[in-house]
Formats: sequence, structure tokens, C-alpha cells
Amino acid sequence: MALEDWLNDGVPLAAPVARECLSGWYGENTPARGEWRIAGLPVDPARLALPAFVAAPGRDRIVPPESALPLASLIPGAVLHQPTAGHIGMAAGSAAEQALWRPFLEWVRGL
Repeated sequence: MALEDWLNDGVPLAAPVARECLSGWYGENTPARGEWRIAGLPVDPARLALPAFVAAPGRDRIVPPESALPLASLIPGAVLHQPTAGHIGMAAGSAAEQALWRPFLEWVRGL
């Protein structure tokens, strides 16, 4: 039930964000080409100087692991967490607490 509620919560995706995700990320592959910008500034994971927890679920069909894993290797000192779950199930499924939220909480507590 929690998964259904999460999927159907009706929170709109802003049109500019939707365009960037679909056209920029998927169509033009701007993140991988180093051309993704926020507020005019380039997004460069290698220049991040902050703690990072990268969750890349092993059974993700929306963002396959092969697409998500390079991000963890680009961020200096990033912690990579790979639960055996899918994209949505990792965050809102019946096993989400064990798969993602408890490990994330432990990571936050360790900061």
C-alpha cells in the first residue's frame, strides 16, 4: 500500500525539470558529456567536496546499475550502497527500510 501511495501521490514534476531529464539527460546525455548545468554552473561530480551516499539498486530497470555506478566512482570519497532491489522498491517497497533507509541512517549518523 505504501508503494501505491508513493506512486500516486500526485506531486507534479515541474516542466523545466521534466524537459532537462528527458531531453538533456536521456536525449543529449549532458551529464556524461560534462554539459549539465544548474543555475548556469557545470555539474562536475569530481569537484564535489562533501559527503556523498550513492544508492544504486542492483535490479533497477529505470536507471540500470551500469548507468548509475559511474557516478559513485566520480565523486571523491563517495559511499556506494547497492541494495538488491529495484528503483522504486528500494525507496518505497516493503523491504525499503532494510534495503535503503537503515543503511542511509547509519551513514548519516557516522558523519
